[in-house]
Amino acid sequence: MEAIRHHDHRYYVLDAPEIADHEYDALFRELEGLERDHPELVTPDSPTRRVGGAVAEGFPEVRHEAPMLSLQSIQDETELREFTDRMEREIGRDDLDYCLEPKFDGLSVELVYEDGRFVRGATRGNGTIGEDITANLRTIRSLPLRLAGDETPRRLAVRGEAVLPVADFGRMNESLERAGKDTFKNPRNAAAGSLRQLDPAVAAARPLALYAYDILVWDDGEHAAPGTQSGVLRTLAGFGFRVAAAPRGNGEEEAGRQAVWWEVGRGPDQVLAYHRLLIAGRDRFAVELDGAVVKLDRIADQEELGERSRNPRWAVAFKFPPGQAKTALLGIDVQVGRTGKLTPVARLDPVLVSGVTVSRATLHNEGMVRSLDAGPGDRVRIQRAGDVIPQVVEVVSRTREEGAAPWSMPSGCPECGRPVLAEGANHFCSGGWSCPAQRKARLVHFVGKGGMEIETLGDELVELLVECGFVRSPADLYRLTREKLLAVPAQPAGRPFDPAGAAALVRRLGAARKVPLRRVLVALGLPGVGPTRAEAMARDFDLTALRAHSERLADEEPAGRADEALKALASPGKRALLEDLVDAGVVEGAPGGCRREESFRWAPDALAAAIARLAEKNALDLPRLSEAIAADLTKAGRVERPADLFRLTAADLLALPERRRRPFAEKSAANLLRELEESRTVRLDRFLFALGIPHVGQHVARVLAARYGSLEGLAAANREALLEVHEIGEQVADAVIGFFSDEANRRELEDLANLGVAPAWEATGESTLSGLRIVLTGTLAGLTREEAGELIERHGGRVVSSVSSRTSLLVAGERAGSKLEKARGLGVVVGGEEELRRLAAGDVTLDELAAAETGTGDGT
Repeated sequence: MEAIRHHDHRYYVLDAPEIADHEYDALFRELEGLERDHPELVTPDSPTRRVGGAVAEGFPEVRHEAPMLSLQSIQDETELREFTDRMEREIGRDDLDYCLEPKFDGLSVELVYEDGRFVRGATRGNGTIGEDITANLRTIRSLPLRLAGDETPRRLAVRGEAVLPVADFGRMNESLERAGKDTFKNPRNAAAGSLRQLDPAVAAARPLALYAYDILVWDDGEHAAPGTQSGVLRTLAGFGFRVAAAPRGNGEEEAGRQAVWWEVGRGPDQVLAYHRLLIAGRDRFAVELDGAVVKLDRIADQEELGERSRNPRWAVAFKFPPGQAKTALLGIDVQVGRTGKLTPVARLDPVLVSGVTVSRATLHNEGMVRSLDAGPGDRVRIQRAGDVIPQVVEVVSRTREEGAAPWSMPSGCPECGRPVLAEGANHFCSGGWSCPAQRKARLVHFVGKGGMEIETLGDELVELLVECGFVRSPADLYRLTREKLLAVPAQPAGRPFDPAGAAALVRRLGAARKVPLRRVLVALGLPGVGPTRAEAMARDFDLTALRAHSERLADEEPAGRADEALKALASPGKRALLEDLVDAGVVEGAPGGCRREESFRWAPDALAAAIARLAEKNALDLPRLSEAIAADLTKAGRVERPADLFRLTAADLLALPERRRRPFAEKSAANLLRELEESRTVRLDRFLFALGIPHVGQHVARVLAARYGSLEGLAAANREALLEVHEIGEQVADAVIGFFSDEANRRELEDLANLGVAPAWEATGESTLSGLRIVLTGTLAGLTREEAGELIERHGGRVVSSVSSRTSLLVAGERAGSKLEKARGLGVVVGGEEELRRLAAGDVTLDELAAAETGTGDGT
């Protein structure tokens, strides 16, 4: 096992294999044999356990060990110098070192290890809660299932990025195209899509790599965590993780492409030099990057500065300049958002920008359109801001008529015709819930993640229910019945083939000639005949002998499973299928002049099932030929017997009728009604977020819920009281007052209450932990880390990952590590689970805890 781990690390992490593939395969087979003979020796981190298990029904949510913050982005030299100046000013030194790292463009993940073994992995999600994708992450060969070395911490949480190397992405897309399947737009989408496959075997087939770059949690009383970010990268590499090469100049290459690297630089000039080198090599790197990450190198400096609500103060993402292209502006459409804001959108002649085809781009507001002096017919330059959102940069040339009036925002909403009102630089539709666009967007937000979380209802189904007239407001969702859902009409599901897919299938059918007999035997669907038995039968018989033997058995009782399979081959249906394949030239080594079953007539269902068997991987391997498509072909009269498959043209496939599907059947309708029933007692903070109050995100919703404890309490609050709540500013206070002052909103809330929607919150009175930054370490006796985090947030506090002078409280459990020593050194208040509960309940204040700890209080 240790030998296999060693060679996995050499091959998948260091790109420096020491043995040939066949030698590695022999080692792996030896381990499989040992584990088969001695199952008591199998461990969860065995190399044989990377892939396995059943297809998951979904991904459960998990709370991260520590918040996974995002990075503030900067775009140019001026912003970079402002950042470094601020770092020097706030730290009080001008000799600051920065750890400079490549910014990977992939899927950010959390990896949790206990006593050196990989136990859990999750997506970033909203930064606090992600999806458990442990089984899929295990399939990535560059992820160590057991940490290397003897000085690993008791508990470790690592942040990394799952990516699909550029060369592997190209090969994978070529393979998908040959199979007639949809290809991925870019490596990032491919990586994210691969890790969110419910079947781990699908993820295992994708050539993903994982780069580690941060330590989120280090809990250990014996071994100290690294004191610098550069030390973090070296430590992770020592544990067996793949990290960016360190430092530059080692001549390392990955699959013929340049390896990315990190280095330590001092001052803005060295940061700029690193950034320019990354830009220069951008198209030659083995993995896709979208910028550089600039971090203060000393962890002590990082902890002194701390974090904002969403990002650390001590790091930035220095993004690459966006990709640009020129194209024609065909027209300007107006899009209406959830809040009623009207956004002009450029309709473009499709053009490729940074690997993505762009046909629409934002123009932000009327003022931007006028400053660009843009209009239909102009040729414009577009870019993908942050390599994501397309936007119009400038007009390159104007072809519209001279004297044409400049574009202006319509006076009436394009969706509902209600008056459009100007508010500063922006325009808003006054229609509210009566505007179809706002109604759909608000309902999508209401049922979405972080809100009511009605998983059965996606964007398309919400829009469909609105279009059918069944839902006009959130309250109408709770009036839905089984009969209404089943009455939603069937919808077009698109054509089964596009030109590329049709051409690919015709190519595959054309290549299905002289297939080995063993695969044909699998395709026939004989009882008990899988790939192994088919291979044995093909060794013992040729096609002529198989026919003869099967005919002799036609009137006899089979003596065993082999005879049973051969007797089935004599049945009219199996014989007709076999002779059809011979007739089409599919079967390898088939003699000519075969007798045909002219009297046999295929029933449509039986023919579709037979075609689906032919398409299986171990048979003719035609992945685009599903049983549903086979049924379409038979219904359309394109295929009347199996041999007709091999005469199909792309035109035949493109002529298949568009499919239709019913959005709701009995099971999906029951699931939706069950979810709606369960959501009547939704948590108050999720309900507040679901209402879509401007500027009220998930964290602010929790702060408000913790402070007021009920919807009625918040609705009755005045502006002055709201401004007294920690983290609530004027913008949020005005938005809350405006929302509850609106008559339509009050009617909607009353309607929801009458239908039994009663958001609940644990009665906490005041927000007892408001403004407190609390660190958790060690193992608590009565609370899991997730439960402790929820308790803190429910009472208005914030869980942070590292101890600094800004930390309010360290909650220490058993086996607390170095964080406890550091907290005591900084004078941070330290308590246990009991103190946390008392503080949350309002039975004690933080000052009283501090006094009790130092022995200056009365022991309360």
